[in-house]
Amino acid sequence: MHVAIVGVDLLGQARIRDAATRLGATVSVHPGPGIPEADVVVVDLETLDPSGLVPPPPSIRVLGIYPHKDAELAARAERAGIEPVPRSRFVRELDALLQGDGGRA
Repeated sequence: MHVAIVGVDLLGQARIRDAATRLGATVSVHPGPGIPEADVVVVDLETLDPSGLVPPPPSIRVLGIYPHKDAELAARAERAGIEPVPRSRFVRELDALLQGDGGRA
């Protein structure tokens, strides 16, 4: 499995790298604004506006982390083909989400 990180701060990157390592996955970091090729892409929706993105192909799972109180941002992410995940849930269920076992928000 390959995990790509887009627009996530250094602390978030470290958490994702740690989880990916536990799962035997490789990780790459991208500046954005596009969605890179990977099995799972993690984007920070506060950094990368989902409104202007071309929807990713179905083969790429895109997790968009966002502040739980910003329902409009989550809705824009869904319209762009991104699975919105509240930041608190992302931290709590990171391994399961990367594996695809986290279900939908």
